Amino acid sequence: MATTYERRIKKAMVSVGTWKPEYRQAVALCAELMRQYDELNALYIRQGMPYYEMTSDGGSKKSPLVSTLESLRRDILAYLKELGLTPMSLKRMDAAAERTQSTVLADALRKLGE
Repeated sequence: MATTYERRIKKAMVSVGTWKPEYRQAVALCAELMRQYDELNALYIRQGMPYYEMTSDGGSKKSPLVSTLESLRRDILAYLKELGLTPMSLKRMDAAAERTQSTVLADALRKLGE
């Protein structure tokens, strides 16, 4: 059964024309990362958004929660790029489709000229 996140991703992919059933596993993985991100981000907010934490020697370091959120953001963005859901990936896909269309037209014109 598809999660809310999976349904949202699929709907977005359908609207931009990148959905294929073969992408279900990638969509499921991206959806899980998005769910984890939302849960951890809510925890981060509840904790008062602590960016740093104190170390045992009196110094400070970046909170492990912040590091995890940053990593999840990068991973989610990578999945969204691959699924065609970022502006740059859409431009790249549109350019590839235009090249394919012009090649088909060129082939047809070449055949007519023979």
